Amino acid sequence: MKVDVCIIGGGPAGIEAAKEAKSSGANKVVLIEREKVLGGILNQCIHTGFGQRLYNEELSGPEYAQKIINEIDKEIEIFYGTYVLSVDSNLLVTAVSEEHGLLEIQAKAVVLAQGCREKPRGALDIAGTRPSGIFTAGTAQRLLKLNGKLVGKNIVIMGTYDLGLIMARRFTYEGAKVKMVVESRPYYMGLSKNVAECINDLNIPMLLSTKVIEVLGKERLTGVKIAPIDENGNVIYEKAQIVECDTLILAAGLVPENEITQNAGVKLNFASGGAITDQYCQTSVKGIYACGNVLYVHDLADYVTDEARIAGLGAAKYAINGYYHNEPIFKVISKQDTKYTMPNLIRKTDDNVKLYVRVNKKLKPAFICVKCNDKVIYHKNFNILIHGEMQPIILNGRDIKGDLEIICGERNE
Repeated sequence: MKVDVCIIGGGPAGIEAAKEAKSSGANKVVLIEREKVLGGILNQCIHTGFGQRLYNEELSGPEYAQKIINEIDKEIEIFYGTYVLSVDSNLLVTAVSEEHGLLEIQAKAVVLAQGCREKPRGALDIAGTRPSGIFTAGTAQRLLKLNGKLVGKNIVIMGTYDLGLIMARRFTYEGAKVKMVVESRPYYMGLSKNVAECINDLNIPMLLSTKVIEVLGKERLTGVKIAPIDENGNVIYEKAQIVECDTLILAAGLVPENEITQNAGVKLNFASGGAITDQYCQTSVKGIYACGNVLYVHDLADYVTDEARIAGLGAAKYAINGYYHNEPIFKVISKQDTKYTMPNLIRKTDDNVKLYVRVNKKLKPAFICVKCNDKVIYHKNFNILIHGEMQPIILNGRDIKGDLEIICGERNE
């Protein structure tokens, strides 16, 4: 099969990229999704908080998904239940499905939108046996919201990323007891709004600088052993204590799903875990674009939408006439307390450029400073910056004449 644009992933990023590619003139657009339905993670997010900017409404995840699905051009061909095996540098996409068998799709442009996945127990350095009762937050959410199964009654949540915070509230509403949320860092990782609404409002204890060091139980979890962490990151084992519980929820973060990206020869950014791109979502392989959580974990679905439209537009232009942004390129270098900045590269332009900055810890009070050729081209003070909230900043493209230094730090007052 030959197509203009092939989109991999049917979540919000993939859907928006497909819509944009088609509306921008690409003739044949295909969308590949491994599930039987479109929408991705949105389908199990029954809490509200989606669509405020795009639709000026407060929507649940499924409502938001249905709105963007309803807008899909009927000429876009969708392959459901289809797994992509590989993408090569010649833009040949190999996939397999029960319905179609082995598929080979020769695309003129490819958009990567596979999303992200949770960190499992094996990546979290927890001792103990392998009893039942240990779930990632996403699995527990899926079981509860799509299958009506409550995973436990006395629950400890490890990690303070947003999904864990949201599930703490949901478990409480469903009648379970959330005994505590523990976080190994001295600060939480999710949005402040979610900490306030999902933890503080429900009087759920949150223990910072505390780590689950062991799980207890044989067939079913009977408890976890927790211990404080000192200012140097060392576990204080002599102060460990046992917390009885039947369920441990892991909410220790998400990582972009990039095996396909890497095998395609696309260069990755170590800090974010996603592809290195410029402001047009162009990767290091011509004709391959990337957007959404496969690049880095976004705070808001609206940011995903913005990025996906850029990727879809670029892919369509490349497919139609080979248009590619070849302007001189500058590096974006993250310094001091800046964990990473997206995008990682900037093409020379007279237009405004939007960057998203993530800090590596809580900063209060804080500042963001941007330098180009040792000249300050942006500076702004903030009451607080936290790791869990990307901070968008807009630069005047005419000020960008070389590599950028993005400097975040705490202000001295």
